[in-house]
Amino acid sequence: MLSTWSRTAVATAAVIALLAATATIASAHSRYVSSTPAASATVAPAPAAVTIVFSETIVAGTTATVTDASGATVSTGGQIVTSDPDRKTFTVALRPGLPNGVYKVSYVTNSDDGARLQGSFAFGVNAAVPASMAKTETELTGDAGAPLPGAPAAPPASAPAAAPARPPTQLPRTGGLPLDLLGEVGAALGALGLLARRRG
Repeated sequence: MLSTWSRTAVATAAVIALLAATATIASAHSRYVSSTPAASATVAPAPAAVTIVFSETIVAGTTATVTDASGATVSTGGQIVTSDPDRKTFTVALRPGLPNGVYKVSYVTNSDDGARLQGSFAFGVNAAVPASMAKTETELTGDAGAPLPGAPAAPPASAPAAAPARPPTQLPRTGGLPLDLLGEVGAALGALGLLARRRG
């Protein structure tokens, strides 16, 4: 039979494990993992499509466009790759015979929990990609699709209706823990310690 101290230690470990697991889940976003062509790569000849692999499942509302140095769109449509059972891959077709130059890929990911993220990267066709066009990513919304302060607006055509703001105790998508939740956990652990002393 477990002693009072052992029961307290087990309960404390369980609370810590639960917090760690929740923080890991909360930090998940559909982020860029890889692409073909790769970010900042120089390729030849011009590709027929750009394929992007993300870290999490993407759903309807995910978009990607490719533009040339003048800002003109050279992509002809994109879609989630259904042959990927995890639904983490997106492909966008390009106009045939693109001339030499640097091309920018801009994307917006939409996760099944409502979280949205936008990013961009570039590749060159027989041309070097300048450092100023290095890959970037910005979170547009947090849990339940609530907009994050200071985040740029998502493209109007694909932006979902705004969801209610998340409660203060909900974990942020960055994986951190809110102060009020830490306070509640500390109080719970303190209560466990008091109970152990009374039973000791």
